[in-house]
Amino acid sequence: MSGASTEERVRLCLRRCSPQASEESLASGAPLFESRVLDSLTTVELVVLLEREFAIRVRAADLSRERFGTVASIAAFVDERRRDGDGGAPKG
Repeated sequence: MSGASTEERVRLCLRRCSPQASEESLASGAPLFESRVLDSLTTVELVVLLEREFAIRVRAADLSRERFGTVASIAAFVDERRRDGDGGAPKG
């Protein structure tokens, strides 16, 4: 996925844990919980994928609808973690 934007990489992770998601439901600002792309189980799956893909750590305190409510908000969270060097999760 080299060269892909953070949002596109987040979308690919979302497609892996929620394959039924439509293109429309994965638009940058589309509400992921309301469109049922994410629920409690798929959020856990997404966290694992994000930690592996981006080599970041997601803590329980990070899990909120504000941070995980849209593709854009997840991408912003990931970029913030990467910028702050808050990694620690193994990649792959």
